[in-house]
Amino acid sequence: MHATDHDTPTGASLFTPPGSRRHYLWKVLALTGLYLLTGIVGVLLSQSTGYASPIWPATGMATAGLLVWGWRCWPGVFLGDLLIDLSRDASLQGIGLASLTAAAATIQTLLCVWLVQRYLQGRWQVARDRRLVSILFAAGPLTCLIAPTLGSAVLVAGGRIASDDLFNEWLRWWAGDTLGVLLFAPLALLLWPGRRTLRGGEGNHRFALPLVVTLTLLIVGHLGLSQLEDLRARSEARTLMEVIGDSITQDVAETLLPLEGLAHFIATSPEVTREEFRKYTQSFVQRPAILWVDWAPRVGARQRAGFEAAVAASGFPGYRIVELDSRGRLQPAAERAEYFPVLYSEPLALGRTVLGLDHGSEPMRHTAMRQAFDHGKSIASDRIRLVRSARQASLLFVPVHRLDAAAQQAPVGYVVGALDIQQLFAPLRRKAEERQFALRISDVTAGMPRRILSDSLPAGAEPDWHRDVHASGRVWRLEMYPKLPLWRPGSTAEERLFLGFAVLTAFLATFATLGSAGRHALVSRVVAERTAQLAELNSQLQQRIEERGQALTDLHAKEAEIHAVLDHLLECVITIDSRGIVQSVNPAIEPLLGYRPEELVGRNISCLMASPLREHHDDYIARYLQTGERHIVGSSREVSGRHKDGQPIALELSVSEYRVHGQRFFIGTLRDIRELKALIASLTQAREEAEQASRAKSAFLATMSHEIRTPMNGVVGLIDVLTQDQLPPHQADLVRTIRESSGTLLGVIDDILDFSRIEAGRLEIEHAPLNLVELLDNLCDTLRPLAVTHGVRLDAEIAAGVPPWIRSDAMRLRQILFNLIGNAIKFSGGRDEQPGRVVVGVRPAADDPQRLLIDVTDNGIGIAAEHLGQLFQPFSQAESSTTRRFGGSGLGLAICRRLVELLGGEIAVASTPGHGTRFTVSLPLTLASAPQPAAEPAAPAAPVAGAPASRRLLVVEDDAVNRKVIRQQLALLGYDFTLASQGSEALSLWRQGGFDLILSDLHMPEMDGYQLARRIRAEEAGQRRIPILALTANAMRGEAARAVEAGMDEYLTKPIRLATLQTALARWLPQQARPAPADAGPGPDDQPLVDATVLAALVGTDREMIREILGDYAESLRSLAPQLLQAFARNDCDSIDAIAHRLKSSSRAVGAVRLGQLCTALEQAIKDSDSAALAHGMAEFHPLHHATAAWIDRLLKEGNPV
Repeated sequence: MHATDHDTPTGASLFTPPGSRRHYLWKVLALTGLYLLTGIVGVLLSQSTGYASPIWPATGMATAGLLVWGWRCWPGVFLGDLLIDLSRDASLQGIGLASLTAAAATIQTLLCVWLVQRYLQGRWQVARDRRLVSILFAAGPLTCLIAPTLGSAVLVAGGRIASDDLFNEWLRWWAGDTLGVLLFAPLALLLWPGRRTLRGGEGNHRFALPLVVTLTLLIVGHLGLSQLEDLRARSEARTLMEVIGDSITQDVAETLLPLEGLAHFIATSPEVTREEFRKYTQSFVQRPAILWVDWAPRVGARQRAGFEAAVAASGFPGYRIVELDSRGRLQPAAERAEYFPVLYSEPLALGRTVLGLDHGSEPMRHTAMRQAFDHGKSIASDRIRLVRSARQASLLFVPVHRLDAAAQQAPVGYVVGALDIQQLFAPLRRKAEERQFALRISDVTAGMPRRILSDSLPAGAEPDWHRDVHASGRVWRLEMYPKLPLWRPGSTAEERLFLGFAVLTAFLATFATLGSAGRHALVSRVVAERTAQLAELNSQLQQRIEERGQALTDLHAKEAEIHAVLDHLLECVITIDSRGIVQSVNPAIEPLLGYRPEELVGRNISCLMASPLREHHDDYIARYLQTGERHIVGSSREVSGRHKDGQPIALELSVSEYRVHGQRFFIGTLRDIRELKALIASLTQAREEAEQASRAKSAFLATMSHEIRTPMNGVVGLIDVLTQDQLPPHQADLVRTIRESSGTLLGVIDDILDFSRIEAGRLEIEHAPLNLVELLDNLCDTLRPLAVTHGVRLDAEIAAGVPPWIRSDAMRLRQILFNLIGNAIKFSGGRDEQPGRVVVGVRPAADDPQRLLIDVTDNGIGIAAEHLGQLFQPFSQAESSTTRRFGGSGLGLAICRRLVELLGGEIAVASTPGHGTRFTVSLPLTLASAPQPAAEPAAPAAPVAGAPASRRLLVVEDDAVNRKVIRQQLALLGYDFTLASQGSEALSLWRQGGFDLILSDLHMPEMDGYQLARRIRAEEAGQRRIPILALTANAMRGEAARAVEAGMDEYLTKPIRLATLQTALARWLPQQARPAPADAGPGPDDQPLVDATVLAALVGTDREMIREILGDYAESLRSLAPQLLQAFARNDCDSIDAIAHRLKSSSRAVGAVRLGQLCTALEQAIKDSDSAALAHGMAEFHPLHHATAAWIDRLLKEGNPV
């Protein structure tokens, strides 16, 4: 789906502006009607037993409606879904459940519309198929989880869905909604009347056809699968019913068979006594279906009196043959030709009252007995009311014939069994109930009206199965009907697979359709644009046709030439058989090797090869076929082909083998690589030229560095000289401004040189053990004066899990952090409303213990989000005003990022304007052991007692300005020196002797500093080694190593500040104090507690600044000292260590040397776990911090702290 070309405001319709309230209500009602209509279609597609439909078009129609008319029409979705649900259940509970499910459907539709709107408003390119896949997945299968999940839970809680059917209903619900969104929403948008809702514009109906076909196939497939599942379920149900029917047929036979056996027993026995009758029947008379069993012998009219007397004499006095009167009472039997009185009856307790009852006296019984005699088998009567139990039962009459009697001879009697029909079919009802089958049992014996014996079928239900059970002349019809649905929609693996297949098919069809529509729109737009351009061009050409006719002809010729070249830019493919005979070749052979295809077919392929491959090719094939040894087969290589005219052609040949009908063939691909080889040669030459240009660039940078630093040395050096004089405040401020400006310029030059070295790939990274904690402490100590100047508090926080020693490049890591901390100080200071604060934190990465995170966090001005992307770009800053306000070249962060990447890490930034910025450097955490302490090197020169004036220096400098600067600096430092303008002159002066140190430039005419150092080291030949210090304006990397290799001891760069020069000279010319009398000087305890000149050396001679810093320090001391004492009282070593570290740094910065030394001792005691040293130090700390604070107060009261 792709948006139109006009923007759409958030929350409004994508295609129509918001209308009046009347129009709004009309749209809501229309959307409700559309939802109802498509919902009814979905209901028709669903199974009658299932709640959810596997295809629910209403979801897609709702999505399309909200996209066209705006999301504010959502009540139409709610009402439509509510009405559909109420049509199923309009009860009070049904209204509540319908409201909840309608709300879930509405929320789902709104989320889907929101996702589609984001996609449409994003104007994503249609070629980005991944984006289309993402939105289809999000708006379809993912979003459609909402309504099925919430709705299913509501319906289960409301008892509308059984918990066993939860997953089936949920799956069908989800599949139906997903298919509705994937198929019906795009289809509705494509076919929406009067709307160009997709970028396809014209021809939307054509793109709708695949969706219609897909939808039709899925519906047909669903209906077919449903019918198949229903047929299969019905077949299984009928099979089960047959099994139940077979079992009841067997039960009936097993019930009647004992009565048949009894008749056979009587027939085969000469005379059966009452006891024998009892014993024989006791095995089956207890069955629920058999109420009682009688033996009724046939007694003739003449035998009646004797029969009655014999039975009475056997223990049944008063026995006589009786019959039932009209009211069911027993009375003496009337005169008849024959009687069938009850002689034996079991159980006797039940049958004693009816002994002598003539079964033939009742017409129904007499009819059944006659039928039994006529058919020669047992016959069951219709149900009659029994005398002995007043129950309805069917009497089974089994005729008994003597074995030697003729078939037509009257029976000797009847075995009569009373059958309880309800109990007879009780097992059938039980099994049917267990299988959830409704059962109806009917007596459909021919010639009698149908009688329902048992019926649990629903009213009007047609049975799915029936069977007639024939037994003893009766026909009982068994009919069954399933109480529950034959199958639950979605319960079978086949239907679940079909639902998954349907969703995947719909997804792919929609993706293909919308992707095709988008590409069609793009092509149409491009064609329209190109057509307009072509029309304009034709108009111009038409005006100038005469002047540019020849040019147009040449253009057509060039186009024809290009088309010809493109048409023939095809690889040449040749197939040969196992003998090397060409079987086929494509037309690309002719422009490549000059042969027409028909010239080569049937010839040996070696005709296209140059020597020596040509002569050995057949041997290669034969060897490969015999041994499998590969020469070219299965690989690609460069070969030399032979043109038809005999010229060699450079080709790339790829050969592979294939088989057809058992025969081996080879296919080869030829590519012309002459141009490729020429291109490689030109690229090689270009690379050499680029490397030469890089070397020239490096040389240029080195020269420019030297040329810039040489005059800057004069500026910076003389400024240092001026600062030593007591200048008026106005002039001192001007000098300080010049000094800061020159420092800024040097920083820019250094940044450019570093960036150039990084860009040229000439920056080398050294991985060596470094103490990270010490590095951070030193950095913070170095930058804390700068922080104090800007009114910024600088703290370091080291996490507990940070190892003390890691492996990295100490110099580059220091450069990175120096830049980041310096920036943080610069951008967080100078604000009156809030004091600045910078925190440097080190911690292991939580998600990767093999990485270390260094955070530099400030509370400064922050950076806007739109400027973060360009923050690490060279020569760029967050805002154009930043350079004007804070200065800088814009290279610092770019260099930091490149250095971090060279260290194998990453750098990230997070910032909130007005609240501060956090830079995070992530580095690989490689643990290292602390290096063994190296032996102290021997002093370069024997120390000589005395002041600097007693030390004599040889200065070699060819530039007049630099000589003037170094002369002033050395004079201020009090050194005796001799100047030489070139190396040869310096060598002569050194040979005369008397010098303690040589300070030499590197680049000089005739003899440079490198040559001078080599000559001096060569001539020393084991004599006293004189220190040689390089002082040069060349700051390029590698020069220092070259100077050391030449024999120099230290490498100093111009411009050099006075303090740096003094430190270097003091390092190589150590001073020894002259012995003094015991009372000549003060001891350590007599030293000033605060030397304000230390602070003046850091921040200048601005008295107000010094007073402000001393006051801040005194306030901090009064705050931290009680905290330190309290931490010692509760034995909190971590707090003691942290507070002592802070006091150490600030005390050193303001010149409180003794207090700083004591804090250092406290830190060391904590690290060594030396409780005695800690207690001694804390005892000394209490009076010392009071004395230091009092000393500062006195300095501030005097008004001249310096």
